[in-house]
Amino acid sequence: MTDTQTDSEWNENDPAPFMQKSNESGNETEVRFNADYYRPIGAEGKLEAGYQLRYESGNEDYRYNEFDHILNDWVNFEERNNDFGLMRNIQAAYAIFGTSTRIVDFQVGLRAEYTDRILSQRALDEKFEIHRIDFFRQHILQKSCLWISSFSSVTAGALTGQGRGSLILFRVIRIRLISGWKSWTGT
Repeated sequence: MTDTQTDSEWNENDPAPFMQKSNESGNETEVRFNADYYRPIGAEGKLEAGYQLRYESGNEDYRYNEFDHILNDWVNFEERNNDFGLMRNIQAAYAIFGTSTRIVDFQVGLRAEYTDRILSQRALDEKFEIHRIDFFRQHILQKSCLWISSFSSVTAGALTGQGRGSLILFRVIRIRLISGWKSWTGT
C-alpha cells in the first residue's frame, strides 16, 4: 500500500511516499480416516461401530515491511510480524445398537471423542491448548399405530466436555397423525 500526499490538483507533494507491504506464507496438512462396522443381531437388531480420525497441522508466517527511502529497500518490523501454528488431532469412536419390538423401535448410542489441539501465536506469545475426552449419548424411540402414523423421539446430549452440566443438548418429538405432522423441539 502506498500513501501519497497531493495538492488540490492531485499533484504529488511528497517525493518519498509512505509504502508498506506484508508477506504471508504457510502450509497445511489434513488427514481424515473413517472405519465403520455393521452387524445384524437377531431378526430385527443391528450393531454399528466406527472410528474416525481428523488430523490437521499447519503454520502461517506474516511479515510486515515498510519502504525506507534512504536505504532504498524494504525494512522488516519484527514487532509487527506474526507466526501462527495449529495442530489438531481429533479421534472419535462410536457404538449404536438398534432393534424393533412389538411396542417400540429404538436405537441407543454412545460416542467418545478425544480432542488434542494446540494453537500458538507469536504476536500474543501464547499457546491455547485443549486436551480432553468428551462423551455423547443418543437414544431414539419410534412407533406407529392405528391413529398415529408415526411417533418419534430423539434425545442427544453431552455427558462431559463443552456440554458438561447439561445432560440434554436437544430433544425432538415428532408425531405424525393421519392428518399431518406435529413437532416439538426443546432442550
